[in-house]
Amino acid sequence: ISVSGHIDLGKLENLDEIDGNIRITLNQFQLTSLGSWVDYPMNLLSGQGDLDIKIDIDQGLLKSLVGRADLSHLIIKSKDDEININYFKGLINFEKNKDLSLIEINDFAFKLDNGFILEDVKLKFGINNAQDLESLFLSINDVNLESATKIMPYLPPKFEGLKKQVETISAKGNVKDLVIKWKKGDDFFNGLNLNMQVSDLSTKPFQGLPGIDNLNATFKIKDRSGSIVSKSENLVFTKLDTFREPLRFDQISGELKWKDNIFNIINLNISNTDLAATLNATYKESGQDDEIDLQISIPRSDISGLKEYYPIKIGKEGLNWLDTSLLKGQAIDTKIRLKGKLKDFPFIDEKNQPEPNEGVFEITSKIKGATIEYGAGWPLVENFDIDLDIKGSQIQLTSSSGHILNNQFKLFKGKIASFADNQPMLQVDIVTDSPINFMLNAINNSPIKQAMKGTSEDMKGNGPGELNLYLNIPMKNVDDITYEGTYTFNGSSLENPSLDLPLLTNINGQLLFNSQTVSIKNANATLLEQRLVVSLNNKNDITLIDINGSIGDELIRSKFGDEGSKRISGNTEWHAEFKLKEKESEFTLTTDLNGIAINNLQDFNKESGESIPLTIKKRSPSDGRDYIDISYGSLVNAKLIRGKNNKINQGFIGINTVPIMPKKGVTLVANLKNFNTEDYESIFKDLTGGDTISKEKVFDPFIDNAQLNFDELIIESNKLTKATVDYLPTTNGLKININSNEAVGSITYVQSNHFYKAEFEKIHLVRNINQKNKKEEISSVDLMVVDGKKIQVNENTNLIDMNINSFKVNDVEYGKVSLKAHDNKEGIVFDDIRLVKESNTIRGSGYWNSESFPQKTSLDFQWDVRNIGDTLTGLGYPNLVDKGEATISGLITWDNGPSKFDSQDFYGNFNLIAKKGNVQKISPGITGRLVGLLSLQNLPKRLTLDFSDLFQEGLPFDRIESNETIINKGILSSKAFKMDGPSAQTLMNGKIDFINETQDLYITIRPKVSDTATVGALIGGPLAAAAVFIAQKILDDPLNKITTAEYRVTGSWDDPKEINLESNSGAAGLIDKAILNPAGKVINTTGEVIDGLLIKPSQDLIDFIFSPNDKPKKN
Repeated sequence: ISVSGHIDLGKLENLDEIDGNIRITLNQFQLTSLGSWVDYPMNLLSGQGDLDIKIDIDQGLLKSLVGRADLSHLIIKSKDDEININYFKGLINFEKNKDLSLIEINDFAFKLDNGFILEDVKLKFGINNAQDLESLFLSINDVNLESATKIMPYLPPKFEGLKKQVETISAKGNVKDLVIKWKKGDDFFNGLNLNMQVSDLSTKPFQGLPGIDNLNATFKIKDRSGSIVSKSENLVFTKLDTFREPLRFDQISGELKWKDNIFNIINLNISNTDLAATLNATYKESGQDDEIDLQISIPRSDISGLKEYYPIKIGKEGLNWLDTSLLKGQAIDTKIRLKGKLKDFPFIDEKNQPEPNEGVFEITSKIKGATIEYGAGWPLVENFDIDLDIKGSQIQLTSSSGHILNNQFKLFKGKIASFADNQPMLQVDIVTDSPINFMLNAINNSPIKQAMKGTSEDMKGNGPGELNLYLNIPMKNVDDITYEGTYTFNGSSLENPSLDLPLLTNINGQLLFNSQTVSIKNANATLLEQRLVVSLNNKNDITLIDINGSIGDELIRSKFGDEGSKRISGNTEWHAEFKLKEKESEFTLTTDLNGIAINNLQDFNKESGESIPLTIKKRSPSDGRDYIDISYGSLVNAKLIRGKNNKINQGFIGINTVPIMPKKGVTLVANLKNFNTEDYESIFKDLTGGDTISKEKVFDPFIDNAQLNFDELIIESNKLTKATVDYLPTTNGLKININSNEAVGSITYVQSNHFYKAEFEKIHLVRNINQKNKKEEISSVDLMVVDGKKIQVNENTNLIDMNINSFKVNDVEYGKVSLKAHDNKEGIVFDDIRLVKESNTIRGSGYWNSESFPQKTSLDFQWDVRNIGDTLTGLGYPNLVDKGEATISGLITWDNGPSKFDSQDFYGNFNLIAKKGNVQKISPGITGRLVGLLSLQNLPKRLTLDFSDLFQEGLPFDRIESNETIINKGILSSKAFKMDGPSAQTLMNGKIDFINETQDLYITIRPKVSDTATVGALIGGPLAAAAVFIAQKILDDPLNKITTAEYRVTGSWDDPKEINLESNSGAAGLIDKAILNPAGKVINTTGEVIDGLLIKPSQDLIDFIFSPNDKPKKN
């Protein structure tokens, strides 16, 4: 310690009068050691360093102090904490005036142990006698504000005001070139002169000033004026009394100037990913009369990102609508103008009209590709191009593009008369181009659906239409929308399967609706090409739909086809009514069918002028079931209950009876006099469109049990009398029992393996006989092709197994029949079919293509005949052939179902081999005349001797053979027919027409006359016989050559024409007239022999292979 100086003191006890100066030099001293000499302004706990001080004392008081300090490891005790100063350096100058103490520090360096550092600081401040700060000068080259604030808690209590302000502002960032000049005034900012550059500056809002983050700017402040010039990135602006949340800007540049209470924003350019804007504004703060003059130009903005920019002044309801409604879109060329006193915002008169004398609030913008939700529960407006125009409190929205669920706008006008009203209302006028399918989708996704009372929920439709809709949307409760409008049908179509509303087409008219009611007045429509008049209205909570229409010939033909229109014809009126309540509906259709004639439908027949009421009712209460009643006069009575799964699970159908309602399932009971399936088949085929049931569908029959009673039932032209058909369900399928005079048996279906089993004790059919016209022949190529195409059996294929103990058609008994088959997508494949009798067996395979048009049936068969005579007798041709056996095999096809066949329908080919039989003498009649055409029975009469043991009555044969015989729709043709018998050999080729009963045949007959007995008989005696026998041997059997005859037989069966073709005459002159004359007689009669005993038996044999004896006899 070094102390020097001088002191003037009169008396030691008068220290308060001391004068003088003292220089004190301290090196590496402890500051606390001076505690007895120096009254520190803070509680100094420790510290050390060097100190060089010059002190002037006047009248016992410190007058000035000049010195240099280089201190370290200072610890100062504050109220709640300690401050640790690593080092403290600088030049100190202290002057004490009467009322003010001035402290100046130069070349100041300061470091706290928390990291806060100050270098090259100049500080000068004045403190009055009350130790209040009177002035301040501060110059700092670089300082971190967040570190600087950490020193504030250690300032003396007199700095509490400053500390609170600094704490409230919570400044962060870096400050360069800071120069602060401050002199105490009315408030903190009076007397303030500040210049600095800040980077990454952040402050909290303070005394009306906004909070900021990430500000880079140059500050110039003098008293109550100043400027801030900024170019910042990621700037955040917080002023929660103006905006609901902080504003964030990717880039911002511009200048803020102020003087006193007037603030100017000059060319503030903002660039965000969702916004680009230029802002100029003047703001005058004056308590209750704050004024603003704001101009904003926004070249582009994403409207979904503008929520943070909406000023609070718009109001809670308006802000809520903007937040939840503007979901997507780009606003371009947006202009915002706000001028006037904020208390007068939005500057309107008592009529909500703009008041220019008070101020201006205008916003204009063009929005492209917007998506807007204008109310909860309403569908979105999408791809919306809209012009926004706000003046005062009025908002105008106009557009002609965009859509609501594909309903394209033709016109859109929205208006809020005043968003400043207590109950601001958005009014919207919409006109859309709305095809009915798009319109229905929009209705069912909007509150309008409720007003439709359930009519639109399952509605389907197509066709053009136009919607006019007017909406009132309260901005304080956007869910409480009211509306009214019209929808114009322009040739549209509609149907609703859940309400059993059929397809209505060509609808023209208007649907009127509002929040409470829906109505249609006399709209026109078409149902199945018939004109309708449709009306709809609400009555209390019920919606009524009335439909009036007619049934005519065109409708009947379109639904039932040409065949059906032959049975049902005429015109009649009908009326239908729908009653709809919430979750309930009722449908009634009535007509008296006056004007409709029904014929050839047996019990259902009626005259055109006869009135028979037809009524269909369907009630659908809230339990989810449908109760259906159907009546047709007294003939049909049906009650059905349809469950929630849309399946009818209980009810009955009665025809000429009223059954008892079953506990479950559907019962059908019918008592009918006459029923021909062919009459109804054409109707139901056209009614269903000819669709077949997919094998993939689960077996689920509509009828659970049925009893059908018929006086006469005709199935495929087969008559059953006193017939009862019982249908019974089983645990895994169904069973049908058939009992009639002609057929007794059952059919069982097992669902698990798709198996049909038919067991019949008998089927004795009585067929109606119809003459047919000749059909077009099939080409020879098709006749020889065996169609073996079959579809692979899959897991859903139905298998068929049928057995008939006794099968009979008219008077022809076919014996036992068995069939094994399966179906495929084209029809039925016959895997094995057999007809077994004692005298013969037919077996084969084939297919029935039931899904083609025309249908086609084909059989690949073999007929094993053990007794030809008995077989022909069983087929209705007795006494034609005695004994004999035969095998016939081939392929035949006909263009119809299996049960609809006739010999004149067949085309195909077959082979025939017959043995060891005798064609007997034929009785007169058609058959006799045909067989007698070429009868060999006359041959023995031409013989001169009696050899009855050789030539018996009739024609015995050893073998008959015909290969590749072709049958082509009633025409039988062969090129290789051969019959060998004891008396002759016959060869034949040509055609026989069964339909026109004609023939064109070439026949060669070779009588067997070359043995000696025959020679003797021909010549007339043994002597001549011996001579002829010698000649036979010498001349190489000339008799057989001579007696061979060739014929052509044409004409009809009743009047055949025989042409004797030229015979072989190579041996002429070798035998005398005794041989030639008898031979000529044999030749002359050969035609009759072949005609009687060959042609007709062959034709009959072929005919009866394929067809019962159902042809009418000719007189």
